[in-house]
Amino acid sequence: NVTIYIWANDSDLISTVINLTIQINNTKPNVSGIVFNPLVVYKTTNLNATINYTDVDNESSAIFYNWTVNGLQVFYINISSVISGTQNISTLNTTYFKKHDNITIYVWANDGDLNSIRINSTIQVNNSLPNITSINVTSNQIPIYKNSTLTGFCNATDGDNETLTLYYNWYLNGVLNNTNTTVNIIQGTYSNNTLNQSVILAKYQNWTFVCVSYDNDTNSTAINATAQ
Repeated sequence: NVTIYIWANDSDLISTVINLTIQINNTKPNVSGIVFNPLVVYKTTNLNATINYTDVDNESSAIFYNWTVNGLQVFYINISSVISGTQNISTLNTTYFKKHDNITIYVWANDGDLNSIRINSTIQVNNSLPNITSINVTSNQIPIYKNSTLTGFCNATDGDNETLTLYYNWYLNGVLNNTNTTVNIIQGTYSNNTLNQSVILAKYQNWTFVCVSYDNDTNSTAINATAQ
């Protein structure tokens, strides 16, 4: 409250003192511009949200962050004494979300008297593509003869740590000859497939083993290895 007192003096007498009081109003603080980093989020990466904070009265405020996943609160934090004209960041750890989840952050500020307008933004977690990290073909005989047995090995990984389905294709001289599938493969482990024993090898044949992994959403890139 600001009060002004006014009076006059004519060198002999003083007038009656009058006064006027006014109250300085508080301006609401302001938060704006939620920016997610990364802009494309996967299960493998923590999610940051950056906001801008300003206050016309140049006051510091507490910034409140409420993170929800698919509509349910998973993380809440407030950061005190944030200076007007600065940016502030909150981080959501990967333990709170998985692929296809919708993450929403609600942000507001309080300067000790008033709350700012509450703002929010939503981002969806993407699926991490499975990946074939290594592949090779071995034989029970070196060099390979017509009575040899060929076995293909491949290692598949998945950023979402999901169990995988592996598809195996054997090509003879470029033409599909044999297929097989293995389900519930733990990501990061080797899987193998032996060429059907009914297939008789012959000299000068070129065999190609192709492996593809599937995470119930997307196939990996096909990777191959050859044997002759």
